Amino acid sequence: LRKLNRHYQFDPSKKVYMNITPNYLCHDLALSRIKEYNPNMKLIVILRNPIDRLYSQYTMVKRLNLTSKAFNDFFESEKDKLEKGLTCGCDNAIYRSLYSLQLAKVYQYFDHSQVLIISFDEFVKDQLECVNKMLRFIDVSPFEEFEPVKAGAHFKPKTSWLWYLYTKIPYRIRRAFKILLRKSKFKNVDIRKNSEQVKKEPIDKEIRVNLIKFFKPYNQKLQLMVPFDISEWDK
Repeated sequence: LRKLNRHYQFDPSKKVYMNITPNYLCHDLALSRIKEYNPNMKLIVILRNPIDRLYSQYTMVKRLNLTSKAFNDFFESEKDKLEKGLTCGCDNAIYRSLYSLQLAKVYQYFDHSQVLIISFDEFVKDQLECVNKMLRFIDVSPFEEFEPVKAGAHFKPKTSWLWYLYTKIPYRIRRAFKILLRKSKFKNVDIRKNSEQVKKEPIDKEIRVNLIKFFKPYNQKLQLMVPFDISEWDK
């Protein structure tokens, strides 16, 4: 808890503190520890089409030079991990898209009234309404206006060798460098001005059909657990 509390400067006048960490939902121990930390915790879950979420993670790890595999090979290797029982989402990209299994674990520790589930597609279409739905859920006054966030935009330096070098630096060192940069006179430097947006290649149609078949039984179970229609995910 000492490490956790370093991230917060607790102020008695503040009503709510929030933490955004998707890994909590799929980590074997996190949910039980959150329950122990605060039994009245409220959880907000945004669910994206599992195929698109998986592909987005793949493009990220490829962009960070963490894999050189083609998407189909990446899926098969993660599927092999799943069949061997490696289901901690931090180590298995497919499991992170098996939402019905994750929500089943959530409800082992938290009442349904403590969990708000939102569709990613709904969030993209109307961010203000979705954000206000979240705020009402945690008893905070809603916004009258809101500057939309652009989803799915990835940037990297135009100099390929510099990006390759950057991705080889351990995460903790990169994070420390970013913190130092924010405290320096260069804190307002916008790296995107010297970067280019990375465009995602579309998923091969045949591969997508196979993925739809794989995720369909999981999505059927999930439909009984969410307040919105997910039938489009199976098309």
